[in-house]
Amino acid sequence: MIGHTVDFQVIFRAEGEDTRSRIDAKLEIPQKDGTRTVVASSAMIAVGRVGFSFVFEEFGDPLLSLSKDGETFFEDTIPIQP
Repeated sequence: MIGHTVDFQVIFRAEGEDTRSRIDAKLEIPQKDGTRTVVASSAMIAVGRVGFSFVFEEFGDPLLSLSKDGETFFEDTIPIQP
């Protein structure tokens, strides 16, 4: 599994928001050397999903955050264990 490309999507629903507005998503991923790489993506609210693609190098807890207009409204870790 290590060294393989990982593709996944985060599906969301926003009620009462302008469907033309954008959601910004950020994923901080642990790397072999102890650093964290940031992968960013963006999607219109009408789409309802934002996609990520990254190379899996190290087990750990990637941090996912979603924001709109610079304000974070969701943040959580995704535990990846051996």
